[in-house]
Parts: sequence; structure tokens; C-alpha cells
Amino acid sequence: MAVFLSFPRLALLTAVAVLCAHAAVPGDLFYSVLSNPKGHIHGTVLVNTEGPDTFAYFATLEPSNTVFKVNATDGRMQWRASLGTDRNGVRNRIAYHNGLVHFGTDDSTAMALEASTGKTAWKYKDSNQSQCWDNDHFRPCEMYATAIIVDDRVIHGSEDNITRCFNVSSGALLWQKRFEGQSNGSPIQDPLSGDILFGVDDGFFYRMDPSTSAVRFKFRHCGAVHSIPSLGPNRLVYFTCFREDLLHRDTHPSGVVYAIHADTGKEVWSIDGAGGVPLYVKEKDRVFVSGFDGSVACVDPASGQVYWNNTMSFARKEFMGPLVYDATHDLLYGGNIMGYVYAIDAAKPNGVVVWKTQASTRALAQPLGLTIWNDTYLFVGTYSGELSVLHLTATPDNAEPRRIILE
Repeated sequence: MAVFLSFPRLALLTAVAVLCAHAAVPGDLFYSVLSNPKGHIHGTVLVNTEGPDTFAYFATLEPSNTVFKVNATDGRMQWRASLGTDRNGVRNRIAYHNGLVHFGTDDSTAMALEASTGKTAWKYKDSNQSQCWDNDHFRPCEMYATAIIVDDRVIHGSEDNITRCFNVSSGALLWQKRFEGQSNGSPIQDPLSGDILFGVDDGFFYRMDPSTSAVRFKFRHCGAVHSIPSLGPNRLVYFTCFREDLLHRDTHPSGVVYAIHADTGKEVWSIDGAGGVPLYVKEKDRVFVSGFDGSVACVDPASGQVYWNNTMSFARKEFMGPLVYDATHDLLYGGNIMGYVYAIDAAKPNGVVVWKTQASTRALAQPLGLTIWNDTYLFVGTYSGELSVLHLTATPDNAEPRRIILE
């Protein structure tokens, strides 16, 4: 029979653990951390190695509006930073650079905290606080897109139609560029040119010089982009857009997956239908698409030919979130609005589900996908306010999962 004992207080952590050993299988819980104050965890978790230790950063939405740093190996809290009590939670993934962590908030504030202490290093909020329409009301415009760091610059998109570039250390505003739509697409950097690639809700996908904001090209797409592109072979870049329902902005009625050339901005192929976020996997030389209708498809990167499409057996046909690839186990991972995490075999036809587990009874948002650490653990943030860390490998002698409540 398992015996439950209380751990001693470590930093600001209280934990209760079962001390019996058992065999863990992939998808089993390793440990979980309940945010306190409790709030939805929307953004993808950042796992970052700093010196000899590895840490996980995650943040919550209103009303708790808190950034947390915990030890990745055991969930011990290092610090938490309150962002206030207004609508200023965090929806994007935190970015780390040279001792600072960067993110944007739900009131379009760009911020950097000291990674060692959680103290504010700098923040910027435009004096003209813009309001955005959300189904049936106005609210402060959000920074939904994840910031990108290029050399000494950090670049944030915002729902106020402006993309801003700051000095990464001081927060000095270096340039800002206004678009004709919300800047919700998260950028990637083209390693050859150094330019950034991202989509905007003005109906265009951009290649831009991060030093000057000069536009190299813009490619017309189907409507709105709230995801991140993926680079593939032969200078191709893959991305998706969706056609907005302005009365029901949380829905994605249909969309298009594109392949365009990163040098010219010319379309190579497109798939018009449900839409979904593409991920190029070099090890398989395939593009895997997580569909807005809950499907998973495997596509030829050069031609756009669909090799297989697994419609999945969800009770609701909801977007499963962007996929991430685990090369060690040759699996794709994704999570859906019902709180399930799925492991999909990337090698077998039709995308066979190898295992699934319910990490939460609430949604798994994770706009940039789940986070794999050391080919061993999967970090999952949930709308129940819990950070769940799952085993990716079988462990014959493993302590029972620990459930940690941050005090």
C-alpha cells in the first residue's frame, strides 16, 4: 500500500508525494505544479538550461497574471513575478536571452524580467492604449505573438496593428511598423538572409529586415495568421492562415496551408480546406499539419501531395494545437481543447495514435506546441492552471508522481 508523506518546505514549495516505486510508461505523469495564484496557462512552456541547472518558465492569464520559474527536474519554485491585477496576463511563450526573459502581455506591454530574480528589467507600454473588439465587447489589445530575438533586438507583434523592435537589454524602442491588421503571427528567422518571416491579419505574409523593418516581400494569404511558420528544404517556408468569423473570433471556419519560396515570396503549392499549422520534419522529409478541424495530415514538402490524413476520433472537431516532433521516439505530440495529449507515430501510414493521456479537464492552448525536454519529458500547460510534466520513456523504477502546490 502506498504511504503518503509530506515533503519539507523547499523554497516556496509544498509537495505531497507517494514514495512507492512503480513502472512509468510514456504519457504517465512525472510531476505537476499547480500555479498559485491559480490561472489559465495559455502560452507554451519555455524550458531553458542556465549553468548546471534547467528551469521551466510559464505564465498565467488574468486574474492571477503571474510569471513562474521552477526547477525543471522537480518543480521547485525559484521565483514568481506578479504582473498586476488588470488584464495583463501572458498568452505567448517566454523568450530567454542573456539573463533576461522577454514576453508581451494582454494589455500590449512588452516586458523583460531578470531571469535570476524575476525583477523587472524594463517594460514598454504605448501611451495610446488601443482597444480591440472581442466577440461582443472591447478590451485592451493583446500581444498574442511570441517575441523573436535577433542579435541585440527583440521584436514584438501586437493586436494594435503595430510590430515593435526594442533593444533587448535596455528596452529602448528602435522602430515600429504599422500594418492594416493585427500582428498576431509569431516570427521565425531565415538563417540565410537573417530576415524574419511572419503572417499578419491584414491578409499578407511578410519577409522583413529586423534591423530596419524594410519589407522584402509580402504574399497575399486567406485572412488571419495566429501561428508560427516552418522552414523546409529548397528555401521553402510553410505557414497557414484562416478565414475569420468576425462575430465569433474564437472559431476557425476554414483555412489554407501554403508553401512559398523564402527568397521570392512566390507560391509553390497550397491546400485549401480546414487549414492547420504545418511542421516540417527534416528526419522524415515530410510536412505534418495539425488541422483546425482536429485532424493530422502528412504532406509531401515539395508538391503538397497529401499522403495520409487522420481525422482523429475526437468528440469535438477542435484544433489540436501545433505539433512537435520527438526524433528519439519518432513521435509527434499535440494536445486538444478537451485536455488530452496525443502521441502519433510519424513513421506509420495514417498517423497511428501510440498513446494518449488526459493532462487536464480543461483546454491545452499552447500556441507554439508542447515542450520536449531532453527527449525524456513533455511539459504541458493547461487551463486548469496546472503545469503537467509527462514521461516520454518507460522508467522501470519510478517514484509515484508528485503533485506540487506553489505557496
